[in-house]
Amino acid sequence: MTKILVGIDYSITSPAIAILKNGEYTFAVFPRENSVTDKLREELRKSNVNIINVPETAQLPKKSIITLTERRALSDAVQQIKHLTSFLASHLEPGDELAVAIEGLSFASTSSRLSQISGYQWLLRYELLKLGLDINNLWIFAPNNVKSTAGKGNFSKEEMIAGFISATDLKLSTHQLHINLNQISEVFQSKGGKWLKPIDDICDAYWIVKTLEKNLNP
Repeated sequence: MTKILVGIDYSITSPAIAILKNGEYTFAVFPRENSVTDKLREELRKSNVNIINVPETAQLPKKSIITLTERRALSDAVQQIKHLTSFLASHLEPGDELAVAIEGLSFASTSSRLSQISGYQWLLRYELLKLGLDINNLWIFAPNNVKSTAGKGNFSKEEMIAGFISATDLKLSTHQLHINLNQISEVFQSKGGKWLKPIDDICDAYWIVKTLEKNLNP
């Protein structure tokens, strides 16, 4: 029986997943169709990161009513989660023991955005159970717990990425993304040196897996 650990960083624009199986990491990101440049997509592919495109839904009229907005949000969620769970299913074999961790809602999320991401997350959890995940193997970690695994509970996104780059995890050190972030980090940054999305989401997914690993092996 193979134990598979999965970390999911769920965001509206670019959810990311990290899978640890047989001592190797697999990373995938599910960005909106036009949210990542072609150049960055190519650099991610060269870094052995799976890019699964999520098509944009039809643009809403300028004076859209709440019904249309909610329909689009539901359509977006279904598409995203279908792509994500299908990718995860493709890495499972009969007899695999699956444990999945999701980062809980951010304390910074408020108002309608909080409502939207909450709905997305609950749909994701339901689809994971439909995939065959034992509810006892579903873990939800508060953002500060994941940050603590990376170093400190109040780490910024930049510090989470820095922690990923400097990690001494032997299973990670051979992955091409870790190598490229150390050797050619500039291709993942803007001209001003800011990290481009979805680098932060991918790194967060990794730290979610590490938090899961820590809780399973205290």
